[in-house]
Amino acid sequence: MSIGSLFTPSIRRTLLSRTMLIAIVPIILIGTLAIWLSQDLLQARFNDEAQIVAAAIANGIADRITLAQRGSAVLAALPEARDLTIARDASGLRELLIPLKSRLALDLAFVCDPTGTIIAGAQDFKAGDTLPPELVARVRAHAEASYVIYSEPRGLMIRAISPISSSTPQSAPGYVETGSLLDNSFITTLRASSDSEIAIIVDRQVKVSTIPINSASIPAHSDTDLLLGPVYRETTIKGQRYQAIFTLVQSHSSQPQELGVFLPLAPLDNAQREIALAIAAGGLVLATLAFALSYRTARTLTQPLARLAGAAQRIEQGDLAVRVAGGSPHEIGQLEHSFGSMAGALRTRDARNEALVNDLRAANVKLEELSRLKSEFIANVSHELRTPMNAILGYTDFMLEGLNGPLTKQQESDLGRVRAAAHNLLGIINGLLDLAKIEAGQMDVAPERFSIEAVAREVVDLLGERARAKGLALRSEIDPSVPMAWADPIHARQVLTNLAGNAVKFTNAGEVVIDAAVQGNMLELVVRDTGEGIAPEAQAYIFDEFRQADGSARRKHGGTGLGLAIARRLVWMNGGKIWVQSEPGVGSRFYFTLPLESRATRAPERAATVTG
Repeated sequence: MSIGSLFTPSIRRTLLSRTMLIAIVPIILIGTLAIWLSQDLLQARFNDEAQIVAAAIANGIADRITLAQRGSAVLAALPEARDLTIARDASGLRELLIPLKSRLALDLAFVCDPTGTIIAGAQDFKAGDTLPPELVARVRAHAEASYVIYSEPRGLMIRAISPISSSTPQSAPGYVETGSLLDNSFITTLRASSDSEIAIIVDRQVKVSTIPINSASIPAHSDTDLLLGPVYRETTIKGQRYQAIFTLVQSHSSQPQELGVFLPLAPLDNAQREIALAIAAGGLVLATLAFALSYRTARTLTQPLARLAGAAQRIEQGDLAVRVAGGSPHEIGQLEHSFGSMAGALRTRDARNEALVNDLRAANVKLEELSRLKSEFIANVSHELRTPMNAILGYTDFMLEGLNGPLTKQQESDLGRVRAAAHNLLGIINGLLDLAKIEAGQMDVAPERFSIEAVAREVVDLLGERARAKGLALRSEIDPSVPMAWADPIHARQVLTNLAGNAVKFTNAGEVVIDAAVQGNMLELVVRDTGEGIAPEAQAYIFDEFRQADGSARRKHGGTGLGLAIARRLVWMNGGKIWVQSEPGVGSRFYFTLPLESRATRAPERAATVTG
């Protein structure tokens, strides 16, 4: 099979392609929709899981904050702590704080005076060390949550502070500060069995995390985004894609602290890949079944059609004895039977037609001979009639001019009628002779360049007396600058004379105007009048031989109906066309075109245009 044959029209390929298209397009659409919906569902599930993990971490940090606050409140409420602070007994306070620090699960404990200077602690400190000023400021302002989360070398330290009990808060002898450390081991414990990764970010730097995370892997976002709610970003850590959720940590610190939870996207990608593979496998199975069924259906349809096509081709070549093999159980079987019956009927009809064709061929030969004899008869009779008619006109003119003696008024009137009738009869004879010459192919065309404006002036001069006798205005509005036409000037004059003469004959009042304009490479002429007009049904046949708009025996205007037919033939012979636009009671416009240049000149220009 050649490659070109794959693109030839075929019902089988059409049925297969359309069936496969109907089967595969829904699979693709459903698969795309399923993948899109599954992606959204899985993405929502990942976001929910990330929010759950973030909430668990936030709750764990809140528990540590509560632990630190309760520890500071418990120590500040001890009478021993108050007495030792008033006495500024550093050793006694140390002995009190060390065991209580362990029992309260604290990571640090300090006692300071009202100025914030540390008096004693459950761990080492330097003389003169003070508590962070913002922490002291919060306890002095009686803030409800007197704690601050600080970034320290070991991680993040929750520092809570409470005033030591006294008779009045304003007269507190000092403050107790406790601390709880948030380090890598703490958030690893909070993560539990989740496969997510957790990090606490301080001032764009990873401070605490479950795995080493490069700060460059943290996606950038503004602090205002976090004020509006959680921020979701996708990032890559050590070559693996993660879905990250960022929330603010209520640290009361001047440095912004963010909690980042990173869920690996590998399970999501694997799930989507499995869904895509399942859809692809199902689509492949369905496409295979659709192809097999559609191929079988197409073959059931196309094999009988192929047999019918072969039989039709043999019939077209003339083999009417061909037999059409049947056997299809479907509607095509009926077609095969009908086709076989048709072939038999064609054999019978062909025999009859052959006899009819022979009869028609003989009749056509006779008709052609009759047509030739008719043309010769018309030409001979017309030619023979022109000689006596010219003699009648000549002697009539001699008598009217008085060359044979004076005439009475009655004689002049009678001879005038004879002269008019002879002219009319000569016109009919000339029309018949021209038509005979055209049909016999004896009308020669001698094209040359000529001025259509000059021809129009000659026609106006020729028909002017007839128009003035009816009170009509006959004029030419052709501009002398109109280009010269390329046609037979005698034919152009005859056509223009015929159209203008008809316009004068059928116009009782108004005007007859001849005009011309250039339309492309053709010169379009028009003869318009204000006469009776032509009915729409008559416009379809007025250019036929021996046909007139009013063909009844009581018509007002005479004529044989040859003028427009001859005009049409002459226009065609010169390479133009002729048509009419008319409305009864308004007038008529007869158009015809003539070339502006010879065909030999136009052909190279068209070829150059196509080549360019």
